[in-house]
Amino acid sequence: MLNAADPVFVRLLDQARAMARASTHANAATLDVERWLTHWLTKPQPALGGRRPDELLDTPDGVDAVMRVLGAIQSGVVV
Repeated sequence: MLNAADPVFVRLLDQARAMARASTHANAATLDVERWLTHWLTKPQPALGGRRPDELLDTPDGVDAVMRVLGAIQSGVVV
């Protein structure tokens, strides 16, 4: 699992924090973004072919795929 010092985790966390800042949901301001991201990374995602995001973070293409899914979540695109 990634840790807070890992550059990939920092990149993902930056994206997740941007998502929370842009959110209009009432609880977004109090969301523990790091905890949410850590949990989300371990859950199979249909948009990643049912794979867990943390399984894909060992290659640049995998990181890009996970970032795209986070971006899709932010924009509300169904993936």
